[in-house]
Amino acid sequence: MGGSALMGLLACVGAPVELPVERPPDVLLVVLDTVRSDHLSAYGYERPTSPALEILASQGRLYTDVTASSWTWPSHASLFTGLPPWQHGAHFVDSEGLEVVEGFLHAAPMRTELPTMAERFEGEGYDTVLLSGNDLLREELGLSRGFGRVEIFPDDGATLAAAQELLGQERAKPVLLVVNFYGAHAPWFVTHGSGDLTGRLQQDEAWLGPHVLGPGHAWNPMIRAEGGASAAERLIAGELQLPPDGLEIITALYDGEIQRVDAMLGGLLAAWGPGGVVAVTSDHGEYLGERGLWLHCRTVYPQITRVPLVLRASTLSGGQRVEVPVQLDQVQDALLALAGLEVSSPLLDPHPVPIQAAAWRDRSWSGRLGGRFTQGYRLYREGDLALVLGMESGVELYDLSQDPGMFEDLAGSRPQELERLRLAAARSWAEVEPGSAVELDPATAERLRVMGYVD
Repeated sequence: MGGSALMGLLACVGAPVELPVERPPDVLLVVLDTVRSDHLSAYGYERPTSPALEILASQGRLYTDVTASSWTWPSHASLFTGLPPWQHGAHFVDSEGLEVVEGFLHAAPMRTELPTMAERFEGEGYDTVLLSGNDLLREELGLSRGFGRVEIFPDDGATLAAAQELLGQERAKPVLLVVNFYGAHAPWFVTHGSGDLTGRLQQDEAWLGPHVLGPGHAWNPMIRAEGGASAAERLIAGELQLPPDGLEIITALYDGEIQRVDAMLGGLLAAWGPGGVVAVTSDHGEYLGERGLWLHCRTVYPQITRVPLVLRASTLSGGQRVEVPVQLDQVQDALLALAGLEVSSPLLDPHPVPIQAAAWRDRSWSGRLGGRFTQGYRLYREGDLALVLGMESGVELYDLSQDPGMFEDLAGSRPQELERLRLAAARSWAEVEPGSAVELDPATAERLRVMGYVD
């Protein structure tokens, strides 16, 4: 080989090679507010409430057993910090909590020193966007800390339109997009999926009339007619009795709203396309008369703590169903891992671990309803055995393999298992001090009052 040829070869060998830098994947997290998994056709429900979620599950991984908190505030804080409520601090408190105009939301804000999911993605070069119909996610309340853009919309249609507009734009950086569709949260409107209930809601009946919202024909179990008790409170107290078809009507309204939210999800996924990382879940479920209860918050039974979760990414095979119980606070690390920003995630390689949930006393309902609402609750579960501790009323034991809804208390018939779980639970829930109060503006306070969160 001639010298010039050799020098040319050596020059080629030693020359630095510019390899293309692979752009991190876009990440989409969708929260279907107030959707319990057992009312989704993707989870076997008889009504076709979730065709879009079914398609997504066929392309990715569906988790059959996911435990969340009992309302928006602690669950979103868990999604955004990867921590349970007793560590991030965002839950009901006995103090005034968040100060509002002429009232209080008796809850503490999320701890300000905790790093958030949005901050971690932003630190890796992502744009971070939160679009929501839920006023509890407003910037001034602190849950959405770290997002570069936060917008709250009056309805899910406006939320979807904003997301579609964003996704239609050219972006220099990858995006973390979090979307909260609020439609399944009360009030519940008559929809195509609920059937023709408009005439029924217009009837001036004691159980319907005071709680129907005008021309929209929405039934709102949270609103207090003329300053009195809400429909939910009247139902729980036994002051309001449902007619024979009452529960069927309410369930149809709720299911119809879920179907409408699923249609919004379908529109969002169409705009998103087949790539990137997608997660769809909920923050909590909803009581529909079980245990004589309505709405959510305040307890830890599966009707409000069991939520859906579907993940889709290029690294996950389609059509998987994961039966291992998991928790909502594991979603953050899973999204970081699927985006290549974390090495591993318990959610992506799940192994049986104890499942925990907690609900704190709500001062408002405690004062108005008393009884079971004067205390907090804790859930501790190993496998199919679940322990529910009322902070004052004692302990309940359930076997979910035979009783997934947790209706038959076995505490009196299985004392050894009860004691074993009680000892294990005693070492759980190392609680931190909640954060300081946050003052709200009058407009936000009024919207939260309509939502039923503020006195």
